[in-house]
Amino acid sequence: MYQANKRCLTPRHLIRACAVEFERLQKGNSVPESELIPSGDGLHSAKETSDHKRIPSRRQDTVAIDPLDNLVVIPPSPPLPDDKDFVRMWEKLRQKYLKKPQEIKFDRTLAIALPWLVHLMQLPLVWIQEPEDCPGDVNLLFHPKRRGGKRLGISFCNHEPRLLWHRLDRLLSQWSATMGATLGSLIILRAQTERTTEAAESRLTKLTKAGARVVRVPSQPLVELAAYQTLLMVAQTGDLTRSGNPVEVVEYDAWVKETLSAAVKEFIDLVFDN
Repeated sequence: MYQANKRCLTPRHLIRACAVEFERLQKGNSVPESELIPSGDGLHSAKETSDHKRIPSRRQDTVAIDPLDNLVVIPPSPPLPDDKDFVRMWEKLRQKYLKKPQEIKFDRTLAIALPWLVHLMQLPLVWIQEPEDCPGDVNLLFHPKRRGGKRLGISFCNHEPRLLWHRLDRLLSQWSATMGATLGSLIILRAQTERTTEAAESRLTKLTKAGARVVRVPSQPLVELAAYQTLLMVAQTGDLTRSGNPVEVVEYDAWVKETLSAAVKEFIDLVFDN
């Protein structure tokens, strides 16, 4: 159709050609396609080009709408579950934390990962970010979405033995004062690999008898959770790339939602009694 001007045509030229032809057909004054030639601002007939100086342009009294201005930009597709770049980065971090578990910042990892995964897994809980009446040794506070539900508090107790028993004593006092009132449940998290003295164990037992739940976090979900959380932080700073292109947090979230490991899922279910 436009063989003679093949080297000059662009998608914008084609769109303008269609617009010109459609307008002329409406007025019963069509121009053969072979007479359409490209110019700096679109496609015109040979006659229109030669008479350009004599005929005033319609653009003086009409507003031109460029069809390209209304094109919808389609966002990139979310990564597939088997996305090799994400798998490679996540596995590298997992291996790192397996070899050097001391590099996992227990409190920071859980403080970031738990609210994030509650949201991604669509659990019926709302994270209360700045509670006014939260007990001093409770790190995270969630409110059930169901009406009448009482808040759930999570305390990170991964301290060394000489500090742990002090925190547990305070927690027992705080739990006794808020149980059933401002707090419906209390979950105490401690890494399974951390050494716990008899004094600390006796205090944990008291808390359990008082209605709190003690969860010893196994190494596997902790390591994998740390890998997920680390990549999340990289994505939030804009430094996470996939196939050389920056990755938005929403893309990373989609991948995590589809590929979350069984060990992490079981841990989340255990913590939130899901």
